[in-house]
Amino acid sequence: MISMKNLWKKLTCSFFAALGMGTLVSCYGMPPNGFYTCVYGTVTDSSQNAVRGIKVTVKNNDTRSVDTTDEKGKYFIEFFAKQTEPLDYIIEFQDIDGDENGNFKLKTERIDFYNQDSLQKDIAFEENQ
Repeated sequence: MISMKNLWKKLTCSFFAALGMGTLVSCYGMPPNGFYTCVYGTVTDSSQNAVRGIKVTVKNNDTRSVDTTDEKGKYFIEFFAKQTEPLDYIIEFQDIDGDENGNFKLKTERIDFYNQDSLQKDIAFEENQ
């Protein structure tokens, strides 16, 4: 049988543990439920030449992250994916510099991160006529 002294110790420890956890949560918030992930790749034209100056956007209902391709056509987007949101995203490639590097059509695709912590997405653009 549990003595009153041991019962008191257990109750006191449980109370202070709960109080301490409550203090941590109220000061710092609940730990995030999700993971960091990234999308990276290379953007080329139909002749496999690198295209710089393409705005690459990854988005869903709660997340929106953007990068612009460098002179080698490379981009890298890292973001926090909440597990409370769907893990399927839209990736959009948009020519934002006009005719400077060619004139390319907007390209949009669906991507998902199920069972992946990163995703490589290379794309070949078609030029506008």
